[in-house]
Formats: sequence, structure tokens, C-alpha cells
Amino acid sequence: MSLAGRNQSIRHRAGAFFFAVLLALMALCPSAVWAEEMESGASGKWGAAADEIDRYLDAAFEYYLEGDTGNAYTSVSDA
Repeated sequence: MSLAGRNQSIRHRAGAFFFAVLLALMALCPSAVWAEEMESGASGKWGAAADEIDRYLDAAFEYYLEGDTGNAYTSVSDA
């Protein structure tokens, strides 16, 4: 396999891994639960945490679309 083919294979696997992590985070932290807690008068810490995670995941998705899987991975990890 050529170096270009190997790099493309690595990118595909990194992209698949990124989306698997993203889906796992979304499944573990549904925003509907956070919204319900905020409406019931729960501490504002959860809303702030959800907003922070959302910002990291949005940035990760943008990085991924730009082809920057390294920063995408870092943003998902930070989230």
C-alpha cells in the first residue's frame, strides 16, 4: 500500500472513530435531560457544562469538516 493510500486509510479510521465518540457522548448526555433539569430549577452548573460541551463538539465537527482530524479529536477529548 502506498503512503498516500495508508494516510487516507488512517483518515477514514480516524473519522469513523470521531463519529463513534461523538455518538457515544450524545447518547450518554442527552440535552433533553439537561433542559428538563434547567426548567425544574436545578443548579446553573449543569447548563453551563452542557454549553461548554456543546461548544467543544461544535468545534470538533468544524475541524473534522475541514479535514483537521487531530484538532477534531482533541476537541472531542476536551468535551
